Amino acid sequence: MKIIEMKCILCGENTSVEDNRRFCFCSYCGTRIDLCDFREMQSTGTSYCVNGEDEIRIKELEIEKGKKDLKETLIKVWVFIVVALGSAAIEILLKDKDNPNSLGYLLLLIDFNVAVWPTVFLIKENKKKRK
Repeated sequence: MKIIEMKCILCGENTSVEDNRRFCFCSYCGTRIDLCDFREMQSTGTSYCVNGEDEIRIKELEIEKGKKDLKETLIKVWVFIVVALGSAAIEILLKDKDNPNSLGYLLLLIDFNVAVWPTVFLIKENKKKRK
């Protein structure tokens, strides 16, 4: 029985499969791969054709990845804002120690709210995902 090595059309990982099978599933992402199409692709040099279910799954994974990337970017921006506001507040407070109406206190209050409320939101979102 011959074992063939192939790349998954969805995740790009290498997967091994017995050559006499008609279809297989990627051992990394679970995508169904039609080996008849794969063999045709090898013999003709054409690109791999996916069926309708695979196209839908590919789009779903692209959307999930886009959401994940956006969330990571927003978190990075949020951390930058919190650090910048905190640094500005501390610098102002150090220069203007004796003034109780210092802009530094206002910036600390804003920074606290910018830091706390998104954190509360993320914690609630994570709890919903676990359920």
